[in-house]
Amino acid sequence: MQSEAQIKGRLNRMTLIGVGVGLLFPLSAYFFDFHFKGIGVSLSNIVYLHEHNYYLFVLDLVPVIMYFVTRFFGRRFLVNNAEHDNYVKRSNDKTDIYYNYVVDMTKGDFGNLNNEENDKLTNSLIELGKNLSKAKDEEEKRRKEDEQRNWEAQGVADFSEIVRNYSNSISDLSYQLISNLVKYTDANQGGVYILNDEDKANKYFVLEGAYAYSRNKYCDRQIPWGEGLIGSCGIERNRIYIKKVPNTYIDITSGLGHAVPKVLLIVPMISNDEMLGVIEIAAFDELEEYKIKFVEKVAEIVASSLSNVRINAITSSLLEDSQQQHEAMLAQEEEMRQNMEELQATQEEMARQSNQFISFSNSVNHTMIRADFSIEGTLLYANTKFINKLGYSRAEEVEGRHITTFLADKDKDWFKTIWQGLSVGGKHFEGYMKHITANGTDLWTISTYTCVRNTEGVVEKILYLAIDDTEQKKLSLDYKAQIEAFSQMNVKIEFTPTGDLISGNDYFVTCFGKELIEKTDKTIFALFKDSGVNLDKIWDDIINDIPFTGNFKVINSDNVERWLRGTITSVKDMYGSVSKVLFIANDTTIEKQMELRTELQNQRLEEQKKMLSESEVILNKKLKEAKNEIKLQYKELEKAGQRFQKLLENSLDGIIIFKGDTGMVEFCNNAASDIWKFDKTQLNKSNVKDLFAADDIKKSEFLATLTDPVKRKIVGRRLEIPILDKEGNKKEYIVHLTETRVSKELSYTMFIQDLSVDFF
Repeated sequence: MQSEAQIKGRLNRMTLIGVGVGLLFPLSAYFFDFHFKGIGVSLSNIVYLHEHNYYLFVLDLVPVIMYFVTRFFGRRFLVNNAEHDNYVKRSNDKTDIYYNYVVDMTKGDFGNLNNEENDKLTNSLIELGKNLSKAKDEEEKRRKEDEQRNWEAQGVADFSEIVRNYSNSISDLSYQLISNLVKYTDANQGGVYILNDEDKANKYFVLEGAYAYSRNKYCDRQIPWGEGLIGSCGIERNRIYIKKVPNTYIDITSGLGHAVPKVLLIVPMISNDEMLGVIEIAAFDELEEYKIKFVEKVAEIVASSLSNVRINAITSSLLEDSQQQHEAMLAQEEEMRQNMEELQATQEEMARQSNQFISFSNSVNHTMIRADFSIEGTLLYANTKFINKLGYSRAEEVEGRHITTFLADKDKDWFKTIWQGLSVGGKHFEGYMKHITANGTDLWTISTYTCVRNTEGVVEKILYLAIDDTEQKKLSLDYKAQIEAFSQMNVKIEFTPTGDLISGNDYFVTCFGKELIEKTDKTIFALFKDSGVNLDKIWDDIINDIPFTGNFKVINSDNVERWLRGTITSVKDMYGSVSKVLFIANDTTIEKQMELRTELQNQRLEEQKKMLSESEVILNKKLKEAKNEIKLQYKELEKAGQRFQKLLENSLDGIIIFKGDTGMVEFCNNAASDIWKFDKTQLNKSNVKDLFAADDIKKSEFLATLTDPVKRKIVGRRLEIPILDKEGNKKEYIVHLTETRVSKELSYTMFIQDLSVDFF
């Protein structure tokens, strides 16, 4: 940038040049006048020339004019030139600044750009830098969130696998959980506390699993309810996150010594609003929020598993206790009858027995359904299980009601006779009973009604004790229905290990004939002596658990030949010994007759071939007749196939057949169409994974394997599965899956049974 002194120096030089140029004009005029007029150069001659040539006065002013002109325009020129140079320099400097800023942006440096002149280009570059910086921050944030989500998803999968593998042992599950959780969250130590609430008045947490654990303040393995941070977390049912841990709370032990952790995280394990335990984690570094939420999610998964383990253990224990108590109660009742006179004579013994009975009664109330009725049938007392199982909430809702209130209308007549006998001291009643709950559903129980007498031996009230057997009864009824359906379509015969006849179903009597069965010595060897199978040779194999399958010919009492395709196999008892031999078969008489007719037709064809040389016309005619007869037989087979398909289509249970490698539905019956409320054509074009809700597939292992073509399906088990129909209604059904492999093609058949069907 040019200074003022530089401009002034250049201006003086330009002024001198201008004045010099201006002097040339008068000097040239003087020279020409002196030369052409022949006069000498003197001051007087100069005056003379001015007197005769007035233009010389003008020429004399030219240097002065040039001075001012040069001074004025030269200054303007120099100032403009300096401003131009300064502008060019500023432009170059600004270009360098823009270039360096852009280079810095490409390197990720989005520093501030000076914009004192507030020009648009600078503003645009500043805005571009801000946008690129914001985009970089957002991209970094997205990348970090993706890493966190992937970390969380992988963790959930890993810990779900741990829960599945170690769900049979709470101790093993607790150790595997905390050791892997401490490592996965980059913490330093942790512990899993399980709540023991068997005694409601003395609940406490038990340290079931620990990893790198060394406590100073709470060194015991039991922490009372409400005491310390563990107990407080159990009461508040919310996580506790402390960033400054007291020096005396926890030491983290390593090979280098002891150190106090910086942060402490305590998360409750809650399932279905039930407190099950607490997870405690300590670390040197603060835990990020996504890791804390991950620990809470793992706590939910573990809580659900612990809840199932606890429910299964309690159910098994209650069932065993109820059976033992039932037997003990029967023995006690007998003992009370035998010792009634002794109890009446000894007051102290009576008091002791009374206390035992009260304790026993309390135990019964905790494990069994109990109620006391007057001899008129009015409810006098009901325990909590009676109230809850029958769908009521308070004792006031049931007390004073007649016993028939809890029975179905069709059960009242036969039970009235039983009650009349009980009210007058008759024999106690034991057996299955169906009750009606407050919401109209069935409650099946294994029930006992017993007379309770006073000291005079008069019936004072009726004691009712029962065990809930609803689920087992439903399964029993379902199995019974399936067995009855199977028996209607197949022959079933039971024999002793020595071959003696035990029993047979109606289909067995139909096939063999009642007279044939009665006149034989009722052994498998006599029944199948003309069957074409030498049972004497294979009987040892059958007894040694090697089944035999083959075709059996039977000549029944009507002298009609029948063919059976069956299997003979042994059935073992709980000790592994053969308890009986079972023969199951289906009637293949029609197929065998068709096979024999086909063989006969083949023989006729052979004869016709021999006679071809004699009469070609006759041979062609007979061939045509044979073909027509075969077509008729094929039509009969086709009709039989159609009947079987209609049988499947009209089945009351829903049936869906789908391919194992793709999951595409190959067949569905009318019941399945009604369940999903889809048109059969639409349902046949569906994939099996589209028939269930996505959240149900995630929750159910059965549905997860069912909808995945790669995973192995869970077959041969009856499970309750929720189904979401087209209208958005969700309902529980019993689903049974079977597997069929024909050649290399694998297919699955799914039977769906409505849980709401009333069998009685």
